[in-house]
Amino acid sequence: MPSSFETFLTWTEAGELKGVASNASGRFSLRGSAESSQLILSAGYIGYKKREVRVDLSQSNRVNDITIRLEPETIRSSEIIVSGFAGGTLSDTLLTGMIDAAKFSPLGESNTIRALQAHPSVSKGTALNNGLHVRGSTPDGFLVLLDGMSIFNQSHLFGLLDSFNADAIQSSGYYFGVIPASIDTPTGGTLNLITRTGSLNEFSSSVGVSNTSINGTFEGPLGNRSSWLLSARTSYMDQLTWFNNPRLIQWGLDIDRPRRVASDDPDFTDLVLQPGEASSQFVDLHGKLYHETTAAGRFIISGYFGGDRTSQSAGRRTRSAGSGGQFVFEEVTTSNLWGNALLSVKYEQELFNAFYSSTTAGFSSYETEFEKDDFVYSRLSFDEGNESVTIFTFPFGNRSSMNELKLNQDVEYKNRLVTATFGGTWRLYRGEYSESSFDRPSFFSQTSAHLADLYLHTEWNPVHFIELNAGIRGYYFSPGDRLMFAPRLQARISPVTNLSFFAGYSINHQFLHRVSLENATTADVWILSTQDQPPASAEQFTAGVEFIPDPAVYLKIEAYLKTYENLRFHELNTRSLENTFSGTPWFYENSGDAEGVEVTLRNRFSRFLLTQSYSLSRMVFSNPGLLDGEDFYADWDRTHTYNAVLETAFSNRLKFYLSWVMMSGAPTSPASFGEDTEERLSAYYRLDSTIEYHHVFGDASRLEVSFSVFNLLNRDNVWYRTYAFSFDETRSIPRLRPLHVDVLDLGFQPSFSVKYSF
Repeated sequence: MPSSFETFLTWTEAGELKGVASNASGRFSLRGSAESSQLILSAGYIGYKKREVRVDLSQSNRVNDITIRLEPETIRSSEIIVSGFAGGTLSDTLLTGMIDAAKFSPLGESNTIRALQAHPSVSKGTALNNGLHVRGSTPDGFLVLLDGMSIFNQSHLFGLLDSFNADAIQSSGYYFGVIPASIDTPTGGTLNLITRTGSLNEFSSSVGVSNTSINGTFEGPLGNRSSWLLSARTSYMDQLTWFNNPRLIQWGLDIDRPRRVASDDPDFTDLVLQPGEASSQFVDLHGKLYHETTAAGRFIISGYFGGDRTSQSAGRRTRSAGSGGQFVFEEVTTSNLWGNALLSVKYEQELFNAFYSSTTAGFSSYETEFEKDDFVYSRLSFDEGNESVTIFTFPFGNRSSMNELKLNQDVEYKNRLVTATFGGTWRLYRGEYSESSFDRPSFFSQTSAHLADLYLHTEWNPVHFIELNAGIRGYYFSPGDRLMFAPRLQARISPVTNLSFFAGYSINHQFLHRVSLENATTADVWILSTQDQPPASAEQFTAGVEFIPDPAVYLKIEAYLKTYENLRFHELNTRSLENTFSGTPWFYENSGDAEGVEVTLRNRFSRFLLTQSYSLSRMVFSNPGLLDGEDFYADWDRTHTYNAVLETAFSNRLKFYLSWVMMSGAPTSPASFGEDTEERLSAYYRLDSTIEYHHVFGDASRLEVSFSVFNLLNRDNVWYRTYAFSFDETRSIPRLRPLHVDVLDLGFQPSFSVKYSF
């Protein structure tokens, strides 16, 4: 069976079509009555050819072991399974393909992280981003797992590309809302990725190129019961400067980003910086070994390494001591470096009838380094109600490391009425963080922690129209000897076949925190909860309705209410000195309230598929040490968000996609922490398009070509508002003075990808 999420099997019993889903490892069990001495099973999974197997029941009505191997389809799927409690949906339902990673990328590569923004639970974002916000959560509330281990940096080039090669990923499961206790989840959601198992039948390979990178994937059998897979991707942006590559690096490192003055003042901001040489390199390596034992066990070893090295020089206009009071250009450099390596070993085995065991051990190691010679600091102060702004440049740098050692044991029990998963996990974390800034010239912290948990998740169908899901996860966290509990409960009632009502409640805890600088797209920096700085938590209530009046129509409406505690964000994001004398450069006593309504409507027409989503939401923070404890909006808060994706096939070989995004304006940071009269940015509108073509050469090879345009209408959408320098030469004595500017999102950006499989 494919190493992925649930595979579905069907058979005919007494003239009725019956079905059963496997577990995540492809293991299944069924009971039924056959009309003859043979039972015909049909097995299927997204991206694989359906296969029928005849089971001989003439000698015995009990068969202990049936192995069904599925062959990949000519078209390999890059879809993401959107899940609440269920691990997947039937391959012939309208929900299949709810999110296709191949459709959402500014640089021609499949981008799973960006593709999730099509879902109403995820805040829509710009081309560059600091991570995903799931129902108001901070970016660190979204966890990415690869083969059970943490991916600490989710993207290359500051959010433009995933930090993993899509050809190496078999399946992607997105969990949000009320999540099973068996799924490790922080305060937002989880993206669970599984590396693809190499072919057990024959050697195959694929090579590809996009406007930023080249990649290759190779796989094949090792004997009768084993296989291997190796996949790699590397950039060539330093060698070819086409498709706006140098400008993308400059834009990501905040070297003279496109902007416009947010007032009637004259714009002389382009006289402050002179961009210089840029360099960008990124790499992904995936490997997997798979072996089936004679006792039907599965032994899997997976490995990954990914990293970025980007830098750019520039000349910044400044008045130095040795220039006689004149303005000169001084060379400054910005650099960003990160690397993440992980290894996991898994063994899966049926213990005895209806019980299945999965054991995982692994580690993930992560390091970062960021340096900026001309980081822009802004300070707001108030004197008798008057706002005073101080803007200056000074070097900023930080380094970090985070290491995770993990052991996990799952045991699954499954019969026709009840499914239960129970187990436990032990983790050892060791992390370091150092920062050199204007306020903290030599900050350093070193932390370590043990995190152990036990969990139980159950799914129960007492009657055919009621589904109950319940579970609990209990934690022990060594700093402070904390014991914490995370209950989960969800009920679904289906009074008629096509209508379901559901409601749920959950609590989630988070022990790792990401500290990011507002609008400075650096490598992700992670810190641990400590004895004095407690873990974050989120409590959530949710309720909704799901309606499928026709096989071509799907409608879902869901409302949620979430409360957050002990979230982190860096002190520089507040533009104040409120936290300067604390022990750490981040605020940690942040609470938040999120509420919203999400609507998903999916319609299938004769040649078109239209998916629409709408969110009405609100996310506010409060901190006793900021703004006298008053609420302030999160940077990513947008009241209204609408997204529509239109898919059509001109032929079996040619497909076309259009994506339209509309969002109300985000809050302005100068208004949240200052006295800017304009509290919201202007509304955001963007149209993206992709066209895909494929051609099959016989049975052994295939060519895939795609061409995409991000921001097809080339709109000047505002990304954020900040302070910048303007060099004013209109006076007798030239001067640098600060003013508000609106930094713009990426404009018209074409991209392509070509892939050949053989």
